[in-house]
Amino acid sequence: MFGSVCQWFYQYLAGIRPDEKHPGYKLVHLKPYPVQDLSFVNSSYESPYGKIKSNWKRADNRFVYDISVPVNTTAMVYVPAKDQHDVKEGNSLASLSSGVSFEKMEGLYAVFSVGAGNYTFTSTLPQ
Repeated sequence: MFGSVCQWFYQYLAGIRPDEKHPGYKLVHLKPYPVQDLSFVNSSYESPYGKIKSNWKRADNRFVYDISVPVNTTAMVYVPAKDQHDVKEGNSLASLSSGVSFEKMEGLYAVFSVGAGNYTFTSTLPQ
């Protein structure tokens, strides 16, 4: 039973998910699920390439998402947002940030691809 709780925490609350087509976390999906009753989640996973970090917090209707992607790894990052123009990485519009590419809107998430590094995404949570 404990294993399934851990899996739920990592894959859903923290959003750290391997890509089935790229085994070993060569490509990772970071898709957190910010539930109403939690104000933050801090999580990391030691992959074969290094530590993957997925930390998020909410304050009112703002969402802050700190991630780390290890070397030789890429990530698809899902940021809860109204649209892509509502998402910043650091102090810039995410789609204009170095190393960040907007891919698509998927439901209530703006999806970006990123390479190895540390990133801080911010957005307004969709209602």
